[in-house]
Amino acid sequence: MKPIISLDPALGRKLSFEGELWESEPAMALAEKCEQKTGVSGQLKYGLTHLMLLWLYNGPWPSSAGVPTAIFAGINAIGFAPAMFLGWFVAIRKRDTSVQILSAHVAALLVTAVVFFGEARLRLPYDGVILTMAAYGYAAVLPTVCDRVRRLFQRVRKRGT
Repeated sequence: MKPIISLDPALGRKLSFEGELWESEPAMALAEKCEQKTGVSGQLKYGLTHLMLLWLYNGPWPSSAGVPTAIFAGINAIGFAPAMFLGWFVAIRKRDTSVQILSAHVAALLVTAVVFFGEARLRLPYDGVILTMAAYGYAAVLPTVCDRVRRLFQRVRKRGT
């Protein structure tokens, strides 16, 4: 599958620097070189790609890549992620502190992915939080959806009689 947004590494597929791995100066020099080459728009694109990597491009287990992983990734991206954001919105509106605390964890995951890198294995420990927030979001809208469906059926039934 061709990616929606490709990674397009600005400095090539291999990076090297003089110094030790734990030294910040060589890593910061690489980061500055990358920022200069790509500009703000390139960095925003990388951030968006990193977020997409959390859900869309890879599976959480390398040995299970394939159809089951793709199906679960699709369910997670289409069924759970939007509901998670809905739960986030509802928690903020209702000032539900317990779900806002969960939201803070997911916000940290998203910020970390944007700044550094995202992939399914980094999201996996948060799947329980994401599912909880998705359930909260669905539970918040379910009464409204059921009420609207009920009213629609009542209108259809009145027209039919």
